[in-house]
Amino acid sequence: PMSAIDKAQIRVCDDHESAQLWTRYVSKTKRHFMLLTADEWPSAIVENGDVFYAWLDDWNENRLGGFIKMLSKLPIESDEKVYVCWMREQCAQTTWQTFQNNWINFLYEDEGCIVVCESNLNSLVLSNGNSWHGLRPNRLSDN
Repeated sequence: PMSAIDKAQIRVCDDHESAQLWTRYVSKTKRHFMLLTADEWPSAIVENGDVFYAWLDDWNENRLGGFIKMLSKLPIESDEKVYVCWMREQCAQTTWQTFQNNWINFLYEDEGCIVVCESNLNSLVLSNGNSWHGLRPNRLSDN
């Protein structure tokens, strides 16, 4: 369950805004994480980075605490605006604190999601039971 206060902190973006956010932060050409190429930053974070946290068992057992603890160590302010993106047509805006405390509710899509901060480069990729933390580029290339 999610508190009414946290629910009020989540704004689901319409298709048009989601497409703009995805194009700005994730990929100019691919519409889904599983279609991204190795030279695009989310794939590079997964390919070149260590797993930040393996959340699958927590997700299956409805345990939030371990991942919340790890997320709280990241250099992201609690009121930072973040975008949670599942694909080009599906994004939501919330605060880092809301995402952090309710991460399990954002993982309804089997392949996971990409979380980007609006005012800094910190990003998370959550996919297939694992998460990776890294920095997205300031500007996307034309790939």
